[in-house]
Amino acid sequence: MEQEPERELLSYTVKRIGYKLRASSHLAFLVVSAVLIIATMIVLVIKTL
Repeated sequence: MEQEPERELLSYTVKRIGYKLRASSHLAFLVVSAVLIIATMIVLVIKTL
């Protein structure tokens, strides 16, 4: 019984990417986090305007 194979694939991909980032360096993770935070803030600002 396979439910939502797309989501499973997505979570698997995210885990693999996260593992690779952790293996390479924390700097990449920090950069990604900063970009996500900035993008979220921009979206919030646009919604409030």
